[in-house]
Amino acid sequence: MAGFEQDDEGVTVEPATGERLRSRHLVGRDGRTCSAAACPTPT
Repeated sequence: MAGFEQDDEGVTVEPATGERLRSRHLVGRDGRTCSAAACPTPT
């Protein structure tokens, strides 16, 4: 990720590809404790 900006409406994320993505939430994880397939999904 190259960067992100947060405002009252959500988050704009800029991946390393240069595109801009808009979302309500941004979730980060380090990936060291479990893989995406092994981590439980919150309900």
